[in-house]
Amino acid sequence: MLPLISVLVLATSWSCSDKEKTPEKPAAEAPVKQEKSEELSKVLKQIPADTPYAFVSIEPMPEKILDKLLKIFEPVRLEIEKEIAAELKNPATSDDLEEKVARAFAEELGGKINKAGLSGLGISTSPRWALYGVGLMPVFRLSLADPAKFKAMLDRVQTKAGKEAQTRKVGAQEYWYLVEDGMLMVAAIVGTDLILAATPESMAKDTLPIVFGQKAPVKSLASIGTIDTLRKAHGYKSVGVGFVSFTGIADVVLGKDTGLNAATIKAMGGDLPPLSPVCKGEIGNMVAKAPHISFGYTEVTDSKWVSKANLALDGALAADLQGIVGSVAGLGDAAPAFVKFGIGLDLKKAIAFARKQLSTMAAKPFQCELMAEVNEGVTAGNAEFGAFAAQLPPFLMGVKGGNLVIKDADFASNDPSSVTGNVILSVDQPAQMVTMLKAMVPPLSSLNVAPDGKPVKLTLPPGMLPPGIDPYIAMGDSGLGVAVGKGEDAAIAKLVKAKGNSGTFLAIGYDVGRFMKTVNGQMAAMRAMMPPEAAGSDPGEALTKAIAEVFGYTFSEVKFTPKGVDFTQSIWLK
Repeated sequence: MLPLISVLVLATSWSCSDKEKTPEKPAAEAPVKQEKSEELSKVLKQIPADTPYAFVSIEPMPEKILDKLLKIFEPVRLEIEKEIAAELKNPATSDDLEEKVARAFAEELGGKINKAGLSGLGISTSPRWALYGVGLMPVFRLSLADPAKFKAMLDRVQTKAGKEAQTRKVGAQEYWYLVEDGMLMVAAIVGTDLILAATPESMAKDTLPIVFGQKAPVKSLASIGTIDTLRKAHGYKSVGVGFVSFTGIADVVLGKDTGLNAATIKAMGGDLPPLSPVCKGEIGNMVAKAPHISFGYTEVTDSKWVSKANLALDGALAADLQGIVGSVAGLGDAAPAFVKFGIGLDLKKAIAFARKQLSTMAAKPFQCELMAEVNEGVTAGNAEFGAFAAQLPPFLMGVKGGNLVIKDADFASNDPSSVTGNVILSVDQPAQMVTMLKAMVPPLSSLNVAPDGKPVKLTLPPGMLPPGIDPYIAMGDSGLGVAVGKGEDAAIAKLVKAKGNSGTFLAIGYDVGRFMKTVNGQMAAMRAMMPPEAAGSDPGEALTKAIAEVFGYTFSEVKFTPKGVDFTQSIWLK
């Protein structure tokens, strides 16, 4: 449904036009689809090499995945169809041009917000697309199912509205346009693609030929191989891969860029203040610590998809971050559960890392005049953090992280006994931790647990735990574990003696389907307590039900690597 974005440009352009509608010949039929590698090369050749951002997809999502995603939005689609039908029942009495255009679009879309209907209007539900910058400003390309049908639909809207959208031409290429505060917003059908873009009007003669593919950029993403490099390094698929270049943005700010990007800033009236050589050097050094972030899909099937992002870091910084990761048994295990949350953080090393960063910055403050407040903040922060760290109890310095796993729970019933799960705390000296806990929490004073991994029942005074909860605790060489529910005592017996995962910094997982079912159950229970006339029906319930029928378990993980930070999310589909 992304082509509907074009309505924002097209509908407004009608309101600014005084031309009478004149019929035009339909566009040519779409050519035969090229091979993926050729298609990718074709797109990348049109993207300037100095774009600070790009996200491209030259291969659509598998049809089965699209069908599942469309199923999720079925309740929303039905609501939109219902609203359109209700609106069209009322007679068209307004002479306001914008209302006439809106009604014309509603008539075209009514009953057609589905795969077959949109296809009949020339709109693809599985398009290729690309988002990137020309002169910093965004360009969005979207493949159409049938450009001729899409253009014919727009022609019918113009006929019904009685006005023609205002157009201009660059060479032989016609486009719709809108000018607002010196900014030109355009929409055009170029070959098989719909293109939406924005550019300062004063730069249109330089930017639009590149936007519409009439002129190739001096250097392109194809010629410098940016996307190919990222795909090889991170395994991104052609269904979606992109990046944001922080160094590219910094080059504009620092005056290193003298091309269209710099010209765009100037054309928008945003002349940057002059920077001293010292400032340019220090800002450049900071940005070099994290030069870019890339992202994309690494696995896409009808049962699972995996997306990944990588924040590139300076080698020394990346190595320091790797050093703060603590080893926690079970952390990073992607096995399905109702809810998971864990962090591997060696508290002692993390504090040392923070002290090193602050002390280094305090010892060598910025010389750039723009960084005076930063220097003051570092000085104060260094002292405050030192005082904070000094107050931490010594036994906490052995903490390496923890991991919580709730395997099952019936929150809708409010029955605590339904909870099954465990929590693991990784520490250097677990026996010392138990001793401190017994001293700090009197009800634990009689706790008798040995570092042999054998679970013992955790007996607490009445009222400290909900009824039906019978927790067990176990201690191993490098960890403590607490379990509730059937069989979880055996689970912690293994975990407190298992070798920890030292590669994962953060992990979060939850069963989307079960979570949505729980939400629906809670909503239904609340409505049951309301008077019948007030309860009604909740349109959000249909959406959450649809989500529960499509999505299964999702697992997200953050890892520090020698080259930066990896963010990975896996989603299983039903």
